[in-house]
Amino acid sequence: MAETTPAGFLPDVADESAFRAWLLNALKLPEILAGLTPTPIDDQAVVLLETMVSTDATWDKFYAMFKTKLQAGPTAWNWAKIASALQEIIAAIVKMFA
Repeated sequence: MAETTPAGFLPDVADESAFRAWLLNALKLPEILAGLTPTPIDDQAVVLLETMVSTDATWDKFYAMFKTKLQAGPTAWNWAKIASALQEIIAAIVKMFA
């Protein structure tokens, strides 16, 4: 079976800075696509994601949560804890803009 993912396309999530840079680059496409639609909600969602990845305080929380959940495996994910962690991240972003 032929490989469909180019070598080196996906980042090593253990390399925090490479993973963060990859996410920031990956968010460029949704930003372009959101700019093509007449609705503001998709633009706001992209800004929220970009802020979460580009701001140290929110990135630290997101990366810690992501890495912990990735290591635990999908059957061990506690969605209530994930929702709680995301609330903390969003609250930190809201504080920055308040």
